Amino acid sequence: MHSDNAGPVRRIDSHQHFWNYSKEEYPWIANNMRVLKQDYLPDDLSPLLESYDFSGSIAVQARGDTKENLFLLELAAQNPQILGIVGWLNFCDEDIENELSCWNSHSLIKGYRTLLQDEESPSDFLASKAFNRGIKALQKTGKVYELLISEKDLPAAIKFCSLHDAGPIVLCHMGKPDVERGSLADWALKLSMLAQLPHVFCKISGIVTEAKWCSWSLIQLIGYLEKAIEIFGTQRILYGSDWPVCLLSGTYSQVLTIAKAASYSFSDNELNLFWGENAARIYQL
Repeated sequence: MHSDNAGPVRRIDSHQHFWNYSKEEYPWIANNMRVLKQDYLPDDLSPLLESYDFSGSIAVQARGDTKENLFLLELAAQNPQILGIVGWLNFCDEDIENELSCWNSHSLIKGYRTLLQDEESPSDFLASKAFNRGIKALQKTGKVYELLISEKDLPAAIKFCSLHDAGPIVLCHMGKPDVERGSLADWALKLSMLAQLPHVFCKISGIVTEAKWCSWSLIQLIGYLEKAIEIFGTQRILYGSDWPVCLLSGTYSQVLTIAKAASYSFSDNELNLFWGENAARIYQL
């Protein structure tokens, strides 16, 4: 077993994915993502979780289809390491209330995410009437909404989140800062405005794929993690590996090392929150 600074009773990887790969089902996996063009299933992740003392993980949707919900539920039925599921729904559907009632009957589904970053204009989509109606319906159920956007859409996300404060919203991957071409200070300013909304939480994840793949350094990336932690505070951050997507630019171990470095000065209580307790509380695990 690998030791850590000081671990909580239950360590949770709050962000990872599974799939049986096919080009048709996962069109976002581009030709330059060859390492992702294969199956990734619980038996592949389990040794990593065990090696680094994680009790389990939250499996997050990777397809824009309700088939994804069934797929993840079937995996979870056979793999107790899956502590919760973030599924997918079409929140623009006029029948969204019934859809929510159906899928929320599965206790392992803790929330939902849509592939907003793949929309033609994520900012416009966030402002659309139908989508906002759907998110309002979601928040009445108490489930989490996970927000997947890039840095350029953070201003629209701030407005969107301010309209939906009846339940938790979790920002994926720290809002995907433009590490290669952007400014840490500009990203941090927008992130701090979002963090003023107390119902918004932040996943400390996904940073290695926002830098130049396989060419980043710890010094280059750690400032982003430290700034996100400073902005949101230790009660509102969650660790996630983004496995297997992280493999485009780094190993599971390397991703973990960056997070450990950013949390080096945490107290034992803060470490417990970051590595598991915040996820358990937000997702009601």
